[in-house]
Order: sequence, then C-alpha cells, then structure tokens
Amino acid sequence: MKTPLVDSHAHLDSKPYTNDLDDVIRRAREHGVENILTVGCDLESSRASVDLAIRYPNVYASIGIHPHDASTVNDDVIDELQRMVESVDKVVAIG
Repeated sequence: MKTPLVDSHAHLDSKPYTNDLDDVIRRAREHGVENILTVGCDLESSRASVDLAIRYPNVYASIGIHPHDASTVNDDVIDELQRMVESVDKVVAIG
C-alpha cells in the first residue's frame, strides 16, 4: 500500500490554474495526492482558498496574512479571518 500524500502548501488560486484547476486536482489525486492545503496569504487569497475548499472535497484552506503585510492587519482583518474560520470546517490553518 502506498503512503497517501498531502500537498501541504499550494496556491490553487494562482492564475496558471484558472483554466484547468479541475484537471490539476484530478492529476494530483491520480499521482497519490489525497489532500491539498491551499494557502491564503492576504484577504483576497484567503477568501479564494476557502471557496476552493468548499468546492473540492479533498482541498482544505489555510488563511492569513503574509508577514510582509503584517502592517496592514487591523481589527477588521482579524474579524474577517475569524468569520472565515467560523463559516466552514475546512479551514485547518491560520497564519
């Protein structure tokens, strides 16, 4: 039995995947990748990560703000990230 793989850091919301994301996820599964963690590094990509996690059964979301953008974080940003966590059980990491 092969050990199942988890892609622990993907950016599935990136433009190169726009036209063939279904195929990318299918090919990953065909090659033994059971689950994918798609990473949000700002509010926009965090929202996209949550949307993708909802859309695909084997995709999970990491949300947060990249350290380079830490100065942009305020209470509104924290509140929105918290709402994302509360809205779907597929948010598995915050950073």
